[in-house]
Amino acid sequence: SRVHILQWVMAPDGSGCELDSIQPAPAGANNLWTKKVSPGVSSYGSQPEDAAASLQPLLDYAVATLEAHHIEPSETQLVCYATAGMRMLAKDMSAQVEVAIRDFILSTSSFQTSEDAIRVISGQEEALFDYVAVQQLLRVFDDEGRDRKRIGALDLGGSSVELAFEVGSSKVNAGPVTRSAEPAYVTPVTFNDTVVDVYGVAYTGLGHNAAFGAILELAVSLQIEDPALDEDAYPHPCLHYGATYTYQADDDDDSNDLSFEIGR
Repeated sequence: SRVHILQWVMAPDGSGCELDSIQPAPAGANNLWTKKVSPGVSSYGSQPEDAAASLQPLLDYAVATLEAHHIEPSETQLVCYATAGMRMLAKDMSAQVEVAIRDFILSTSSFQTSEDAIRVISGQEEALFDYVAVQQLLRVFDDEGRDRKRIGALDLGGSSVELAFEVGSSKVNAGPVTRSAEPAYVTPVTFNDTVVDVYGVAYTGLGHNAAFGAILELAVSLQIEDPALDEDAYPHPCLHYGATYTYQADDDDDSNDLSFEIGR
């Protein structure tokens, strides 16, 4: 789980922020206001209260950082979005963790937030956020970048892969393209005065951590022996030469643990 503090300039009419002004805070600094804690909330699964409590160090960091720079947390917006790790949990378990986190933040935090700002987002939403973030970095929102070419986004995360790109017609309304894909839809996105149709899809389970884990489970089930390896070691296709990885079984018997390394 991470907290990122961003800053932006409000539009003159007060309708929102100027998109081209959004940037990590503090602007121009090398040491940005961000903090990470492990494990993520999805790791707590059956312990929703513990998942919520795990965010306390992030909230404390945000409050301390803002107050140290004379910024009131009560005047600062807070958005808490969970992504593929939470989407991979069983629906009832994910819902319980989501409710626990929402209740925890709303009852203990002084930030400006709401129930809708604390939730698990869909894979399509995550893909669209990726797309908009890329265009923002290209500065296509401001007048100078109005004619700049927009590009698609491919995001490899820990639990999923998101893909988003511009298409020619909003009539496209595709369902899952593979068994691992969530429903993908075309969404209109406005850049300045231009509306473009963006296709977004997420492939849950194909992030680098999830994929490595799935291959590891397969390797454990197969236990293919390789005479080129040390005794009691098994080959794993995702490890580089000389690397080793120990699989710890879900029990207290160390004899069930397995060692993996790359074949020579």
